Amino acid sequence: MSKKTTKFNIAQWLEFINGMSGIHEDAQDEDDLHLIKQYARLKLSSQVQLYREYRVAFSKKCPMGLSSDQIIAKLMEKYHKDLQTPINPETHLPRHKHPIDFNEDVLRNRSRGELVRLVPGTVIERVYQRNTYVVYCRKGYYEYSGKMYHSLSKIAREITGTYCSGPVFFSTKARMYMLNSVELPKHKMEEVRD
Repeated sequence: MSKKTTKFNIAQWLEFINGMSGIHEDAQDEDDLHLIKQYARLKLSSQVQLYREYRVAFSKKCPMGLSSDQIIAKLMEKYHKDLQTPINPETHLPRHKHPIDFNEDVLRNRSRGELVRLVPGTVIERVYQRNTYVVYCRKGYYEYSGKMYHSLSKIAREITGTYCSGPVFFSTKARMYMLNSVELPKHKMEEVRD
């Protein structure tokens, strides 16, 4: 009985990844590492596993007649595209990303005027002028001082009394941790419109 050996051709991966459109020099190392892991996993998969993976990724049967390499190429293009798509933390997070890391990236890399959504269950504690302020991130809104807000900036303005950016205010001198939905306090809230 002969032993089957599987080769992982890193040169083939590099050629493949360099040929994808949208790869930027400032691409995050962890995203590249995630794609490399996916490629290696797919290269070690059987044809049946690739068909199954294709069905899950595209929500349809894999076309007959595609070679393993063709299926892998289509899957890798989808995984690459998925990394380029903005993530809605209320529905899913990438498996390789911790919620706190995701939140910190969102706060640090937000664009002016962009609506910031953090992972539901996040608690932010911010010390400002010797007082500690606590914000609970729920699905679709933020809770602060028994009121419902749709923007971190509105909360930051209420705390400071000045016009300031919520993402900037809550990304400095803040402590962030996660609670599950059962642990978050529940009570009736007044909605504050922006």
